[in-house]
Amino acid sequence: MCNSLFLSNPRISLNINKGNLYQSESFGVVFDNPEKVAYTNDYTYKMMPISFVDKDFSIYEFQNKSPDEVGVKKLIFNPGEAVFVGNCLSSFEMIEINMTDEDIEKERERAENLEAKNLKKTSNFNIPISTNEAIELESAPTLKDSLFSYIVFQSPAVVFRNRDGRGGYDNVNRWVLSLSLNRFEMQSQNYSEDYSVIDAKFHEELRMQEFQLADQTGNFTHTLYISYNNSSDSYRVIFNSTDNKDEFQFQNISLNEIEYQR
Repeated sequence: MCNSLFLSNPRISLNINKGNLYQSESFGVVFDNPEKVAYTNDYTYKMMPISFVDKDFSIYEFQNKSPDEVGVKKLIFNPGEAVFVGNCLSSFEMIEINMTDEDIEKERERAENLEAKNLKKTSNFNIPISTNEAIELESAPTLKDSLFSYIVFQSPAVVFRNRDGRGGYDNVNRWVLSLSLNRFEMQSQNYSEDYSVIDAKFHEELRMQEFQLADQTGNFTHTLYISYNNSSDSYRVIFNSTDNKDEFQFQNISLNEIEYQR
């Protein structure tokens, strides 16, 4: 696979990552024409990177641009950021430079914005109580669980619809759903998915708490909805994709574990 990427046209390889294995921002490297390295073997080439691309890059940009016209010419990583490579890259060299006063100020603002965004998200880690009675929209929800940091549900059955058009009722597999401040994991015997949690808020119309989920590239792809119904004395959990092609409605949900923020 790596040989095919390096010898393709255009020549692009993934990936340089910033973050961690569970939540990272990835960059691709666009290379110039490969040169065979003399006195080695048939698959050793010398290649120079000419640009870097991020998750917003589309391969269709090459229809109107040359490889050196896409992306950016350099990547900048700040102190304290974890950086690692994957797939066809084994290592890369970085140059350390001193930050200017302007760089330091931008980094301070970035950290403050990130902290404020994270505080807003964690303050919405609540589970509202839904009711069968009529209720005014925009009224503040009554909460079943407030400011939790970790919660685990178990479900013996699910009503589902997949993007391939297949749907049905599965009461064979036991499902375990784990939600923390940063991760959501959904597992059964034959299924396993995990996402990063990028935001949380109360959904007025559904009267459920909405947790926005991103895939490994950082794109917002799925939503998790949770509420508690007093009449049935049970939780309600719905997981669906943002394009509404995937949906899982879990049945007979039981609460296995919950921890609260300190």
